[in-house]
Amino acid sequence: MNQFWHQQSLSGAIGIKGHYRNQQQILGSGFKENIHGTLISGGLLLNSKSSMIRPGMIDLDLEIEYNPEKMNEQFLTIPDRSEVRTLKRLNFRTTFFQEKKLTFNAFVNLNQNFINRENFTNSRTNRKFFGGGLFYKNKVLPSSITYQEGTWDQNEIETGRTYSYWQRNIKARVSRSFFSADKNFLSYSYDDYIRKESFDTIPRRNKVNYIELNSNIPLDQAKDYNLNAIVSNFNQKGWNNLNRFQVFTNLNMKLPHNFRLLVNYNFFDSQYLFYRLDQYRAKLDLSHQLFKSLTTNIFVEYNSNKHTIYQEYDNRVGFSINYTKKIPKGRLNISYSFIYRDFKRNSEPVPLKVEDEEHVLSDEKITLLDKPFVEIGTVVVKDITGTIIYVKNLDYLLSEQNNYIEIKRIPGGMIPNSATVLVDYTTLLPGSYKFTLNNQAFTVSVLLFKRFIELYYRRAKQNYNNVEQSEPVALNFFLQNVYGVKFDIGLARFGVEYDDYKSSIIPYRLIRSFINLQWRYKNKFLFSAMGNIRYYITIGFRVDELYADISGRMAYSFTPRIKLNVEVAYRQQNGYQIDLDYLTARTELTIIVRKIYITVGAEVYRRNYLNRETINFNGAYVSIVRKFKSF
Repeated sequence: MNQFWHQQSLSGAIGIKGHYRNQQQILGSGFKENIHGTLISGGLLLNSKSSMIRPGMIDLDLEIEYNPEKMNEQFLTIPDRSEVRTLKRLNFRTTFFQEKKLTFNAFVNLNQNFINRENFTNSRTNRKFFGGGLFYKNKVLPSSITYQEGTWDQNEIETGRTYSYWQRNIKARVSRSFFSADKNFLSYSYDDYIRKESFDTIPRRNKVNYIELNSNIPLDQAKDYNLNAIVSNFNQKGWNNLNRFQVFTNLNMKLPHNFRLLVNYNFFDSQYLFYRLDQYRAKLDLSHQLFKSLTTNIFVEYNSNKHTIYQEYDNRVGFSINYTKKIPKGRLNISYSFIYRDFKRNSEPVPLKVEDEEHVLSDEKITLLDKPFVEIGTVVVKDITGTIIYVKNLDYLLSEQNNYIEIKRIPGGMIPNSATVLVDYTTLLPGSYKFTLNNQAFTVSVLLFKRFIELYYRRAKQNYNNVEQSEPVALNFFLQNVYGVKFDIGLARFGVEYDDYKSSIIPYRLIRSFINLQWRYKNKFLFSAMGNIRYYITIGFRVDELYADISGRMAYSFTPRIKLNVEVAYRQQNGYQIDLDYLTARTELTIIVRKIYITVGAEVYRRNYLNRETINFNGAYVSIVRKFKSF
């Protein structure tokens, strides 16, 4: 038995946990409801690493987690305030011939859990995936092929919104080096997926074939001249038909006398259902480093977009200067950049379908769709893969700002903060027009007394000249002045900033302040806190907006086996369709007796969103866990 089976490690835990929750819900209509619930759950966690015959021949990795629960009916209607609570989990992976040239692996992942998004939305999620791969390791043509298939089902408890997703994926890859330092990869993938949401009448299915060739080639022995080229083709058929051919090339040259030249060329050929778009981009970028203090850069860029119904030409030239210098008691930093842009579009005033326009939705900034005169009812927002279609007024908000559309994510929706999304919409394309643009940016900062204080100023200006248009065009004239000061005293970093943004689209004045505190006393006490307040004083018809976030954590060790943790977070938002006030706090005491972990905790949650609903939540829990490790 010992010659056939080799147990390398075995660890895990077994425990029991009890919850009590009480929640009061008050609606804007005056309706009140008080509910409370109890739950008792057991828990088993097992992690195993083993091998058969001998290590490296057949390796087995197993993770099992099972938490059976018994609860009263009202407990189901009270949201879970934990970020993730796992009910069942099985992860199994086996690898054959790990040390050989030909390796095979297979896996199964099963997961059922509750997920709490940003203390707003609770969902129950089931994931089931399985697959495997074959890998051939050699010096001539290393290659691999993998297969994965699975489902993902999600149900939002409060809203009742459901989402289901099935996917099958096949990937193949080979690599080859023809010389001593070059690297070349050829990969192919096939995706077949079906998605369905609560609002879909029929499932949406797409089949995607993607092929890519990636080459990195040093052109000299010292690797001062390097060429990188990527050629790919993306073909999608089904619910959305799309074929996109792409070429990326970059030539990086390290020249004598601290010069560096970058040459870039990109080409996109995108064919949609009703139109075609060819995009060409070429850029020449020359930079120079003088000692460590002065960096200069100059560039020339050519852009051309040839669409079925319009043509665009966008040529740019610019330069930048960055200077840094030690001064008595500190350092001085100065930078300046200038961009001249010559833009021309030839078209008729007709509707234009825009697809897969990328945006990053962050609570820290205002985001506008790229083009003006958008028909707001045609906006569709998707995740970066194009798989998930988000829902307006649940995941994001749209509002008209002059001739543009502003998009905001909703906290607790399916869009995480600072996530990249793809947006489709229809806009009324203006007729032919052209202009020249001057964009200037200047920054100066002074750091004194070993970064104890930093004073900075930023100025940016954008003007349009030689404007010729056949239809109204929305152009963003702006002048921005930013003044700020930061302090760093070791235990704390704090500062304040004033931003005066005069714009022809969304003018505003922003006052921002922040503080970060962190203090540790030996290994007994840890305290950290951070706060950020942003107040937008808007000009025109927009409502002023306030964003305030404060969070803190304290950890204290009475002894190495008795520890206390306290976490608090508060957020306040005021403005058009964003009014929010919420507080969450958790206190937890853990006592370790031999290998038994006893935890007692309490949690509080308060939320008022848009004055439509107020939630007051209180909870307490006790858990006893026995951990073990046999190897």
